[in-house]
Amino acid sequence: MLRVDTYLKNIEGKGISLISNEKIKKGSTVWVFDPMLDIIIPSSIVKSIKKTDHSGNFTKLIETYSAYDKTKDCYYLSIDNCRFINHSSQPNIEEDPLDNERFIAKHNIMPGDEITIDYEVICDIDRENGTPENYI
Repeated sequence: MLRVDTYLKNIEGKGISLISNEKIKKGSTVWVFDPMLDIIIPSSIVKSIKKTDHSGNFTKLIETYSAYDKTKDCYYLSIDNCRFINHSSQPNIEEDPLDNERFIAKHNIMPGDEITIDYEVICDIDRENGTPENYI
């Protein structure tokens, strides 16, 4: 669940982006896992649903907005706007080194700044296969 005030903005070449609406101090929590708004979907369920997903809508949702955790063999899907955090090789948020279910600000983030994270750090599929060019 996002712990900071944000809004969405369409950025040409990137699509919908998450923008800070407040000053976020370095080390502050930006997002933390909340079972009320964040869903953990076992990989076996995703595979089962994909077999009958004739429209492809579920598959697109999972591939676009979730992060895969190989260790737990599951997908994390957030319902709030954190799903619009875009990739950057120089992100301004990162996983908390003490808690992988929390993202913190790497440095001060100003109002109007896009909030970004390195997908290769948070998603095992991107870590193994590389981040697709269209994410950058």
